[in-house]
Amino acid sequence: MKRIDDIRELHDEICEAYLKDPNFCPYCEADEIDAERVDVEGRVAWQWVRCDTCKAEWHDVFELVAVEKVELP
Repeated sequence: MKRIDDIRELHDEICEAYLKDPNFCPYCEADEIDAERVDVEGRVAWQWVRCDTCKAEWHDVFELVAVEKVELP
């Protein structure tokens, strides 16, 4: 049986690899992933993502870090 620390360490490794290349499933590494709607609450947004190969589901989480003016009023 895995210890909770081992599970957390594995999760951290999976997250680190996925953040380097989010075009692949972080669990099975397949490139058949489908990103759906984006939900926003305050400064944080998250997008629902699902792997068509292994059926894993997760959220990509985004945080507001800057504002870029693109047009003057």
